[in-house]
Amino acid sequence: MTTSSLHIIRYTKLCDWAALRRALEKALPEHLEVRDEYGMLALHWAATEKNIPVGMLDVLLDLYPDSAKVLSTAGYLPLHLAIMAGASMARVQRYIAAYPQGITTVAPSGHSAFELWETKIRLDTRTLKRGEGLHSAQSALVWGKAMISDLLKVTPQSPCLRRRRADDPVREWDWGDVQKRLALHGPEIARERDDRGRLLLHGASRAPIEVFDSILRANPQAVRAKTRSGLLPLHMAVRQHASPRRLQRLIDAYPASLHEATYNGDTPLDWADRVLLDPLAMEVLQKGQRAPLCKPPAD
Repeated sequence: MTTSSLHIIRYTKLCDWAALRRALEKALPEHLEVRDEYGMLALHWAATEKNIPVGMLDVLLDLYPDSAKVLSTAGYLPLHLAIMAGASMARVQRYIAAYPQGITTVAPSGHSAFELWETKIRLDTRTLKRGEGLHSAQSALVWGKAMISDLLKVTPQSPCLRRRRADDPVREWDWGDVQKRLALHGPEIARERDDRGRLLLHGASRAPIEVFDSILRANPQAVRAKTRSGLLPLHMAVRQHASPRRLQRLIDAYPASLHEATYNGDTPLDWADRVLLDPLAMEVLQKGQRAPLCKPPAD
């Protein structure tokens, strides 16, 4: 993490808006792409402050618009945190304008953005910041039954689960490292789950096609595996705007996945509508859904 990035995150957490403005005047977009140990950008910390100056929020979003799409390690978008903190509608609308799909992105609590707003529960930002990094404070409640440890999770350090980029709400993997580990350990790596119940295949829609195929061969049953949020690899692939070829491979491996719903009742096609999936990719899903499911042979 560069010194400039450290200062930007630090000033944001301290609500030192004057110092933050001076730092942002000299900042490059890449300074805002850096996450802290919790996988949080400056925009995440800004979102925890319901009274952040609107102009300051605009500067953060203008310098790095994709920051609104980034999930923290604990699984929160800046939009989630802003609503939980009780931000005004004018501020909330800025997060939505930067990332409209955030409205349908579910927080770890299982709430959508609107459902978070409906709870009327407010994030205890002061306790969250005071307890950050203190082991004795990790069980302090800061939002309903959510503790500090639920909101501030440290990024996993397992080599095959390490994030490579920070510009997408879905975990990105170091595919070169994954390929090497697959060659050495095969199925063992393809069966390894992260702290949110995700296998390699859940995040493989952005992988080179040869790596994608290797992961699928190493663990063919992964197409049926759900994350803790109830997502199949096909759900994740739709959310990641996977190519038609990758979607077709997942459907061929498990045709019934087109009809499987998340814990919120959403099928892959439901998600495709929400994320405005590419027409060619949408056609693959629709064609697959129209195809009759093969029944297993009778004993």
